[in-house]
Amino acid sequence: MTIKVRLDDRRLAALPRELVKLGDQICNKAAKRIETRAKVKIQSGPKTGRIYRRGKIEHQASAPGEPPATDMGNLVNSIASDRVKPLLHEVTVGAEYGAYLEYGTVRMAPRPFFKPSFDEERDDFQRDVNRLIGLARERVR
Repeated sequence: MTIKVRLDDRRLAALPRELVKLGDQICNKAAKRIETRAKVKIQSGPKTGRIYRRGKIEHQASAPGEPPATDMGNLVNSIASDRVKPLLHEVTVGAEYGAYLEYGTVRMAPRPFFKPSFDEERDDFQRDVNRLIGLARERVR
């Protein structure tokens, strides 16, 4: 005669999928917020750099250390967040000159907009991930 105990809780089968889904939502929210923050930095705030004309259009550039000033909108329109796979989202700047503005060149001081946006989101992202880990621990108990 065999004695068996079967330990089966249907919630465990759903737990990984549920956690992946919640984690993916956290990543998506953070990526979208970084994207938005970077765009807002470029499009808002007074810029204090030099003023120049291109035809009849006057443009005020950003000064060193300020986020770049919007001119034609190409930089802002090139910023996008995408889901690569579950739990992996990316925010990219597609404009070729985005890195030059962010980090500067030998001829131009940096006009950071991307890393500050990431830095502003980091604590919220870590807090959300910590909450998710706490939820997972509670459900395993």
